[in-house]
Amino acid sequence: MSCHHCSMRCCCCKSKEEEEDSPPRPVDDFDTCSDHSALDEPLEYDPELDRDPTIITQALQASPQEWQALEQLWDLIPEPHDPKTDDAVLLRFLRARDLKVKKAHAMWTKWVHWRAEFHLDQLTEHEVSPELESGKARWLGQDLEGRPCILILPKFHDPDRSEPQSMVRFGVWLLEEGARKCDVTGLNGGSNQLCVIYDRRGMSMRNMDRKLFSVVLDLVDIAQDYYAERLGQVYVLGANWFYFTMWRIVRPFLSQRTKDKIIMIDEPREMLKFFESPDHLYQGWDEPF
Repeated sequence: MSCHHCSMRCCCCKSKEEEEDSPPRPVDDFDTCSDHSALDEPLEYDPELDRDPTIITQALQASPQEWQALEQLWDLIPEPHDPKTDDAVLLRFLRARDLKVKKAHAMWTKWVHWRAEFHLDQLTEHEVSPELESGKARWLGQDLEGRPCILILPKFHDPDRSEPQSMVRFGVWLLEEGARKCDVTGLNGGSNQLCVIYDRRGMSMRNMDRKLFSVVLDLVDIAQDYYAERLGQVYVLGANWFYFTMWRIVRPFLSQRTKDKIIMIDEPREMLKFFESPDHLYQGWDEPF
């Protein structure tokens, strides 16, 4: 069995004759496909590099069972292959469906169709710039698990300036940016998941928006169906009665896997358990602890 797209064949991909003819390998060389680890040199984001299937396959870490399921799933993918599909994408769908190949294939098919219907390839920073410039969302380094973090600050939301469709597209743009950041951190040995810090402190009645309920439900469906295994953790600060009312409504729409990733922060200083230092956490964050 060979790794799909992998130009550097592992010992488990080699034939017996190849192994006999090969010189002795160093002790720290790759032993199996599951030992694929980060590249030696840190990478910066390059749109031509981060989806390179050879580099991504070399950096993947997977069990023998996962590699086997991945090969079976590739056999179901029609040719010509979708340009956005690679080993990492399919492996996330497999893990989201507990390595059930047919279910993962159905998830992948739905993802391909959604991307076309949503016109995802036409989504640009320029389109979402009004939402981005509001300051309601920004990137905030990484947590202790090496996950890129997005900080959500609803106190900067203005209901009169945002329509549901623009908010959904902004949310998807953030997910796409997060996926790209995760790909780079994953190649460098970090996490290929992201975390969300949802900080409700400082909100007032002027930030309340009835339209947010439908937006949240849409984004929950999108995140769970099309960004499988991308979410690593959600930290919620400043929860009040209104949040818990909304939580009771939204909770039934979440998978148990997603629910388990949400951490309620009672005391803001608890966040220091999940980040390197106060200085790291304060960068770009104007709410004191």
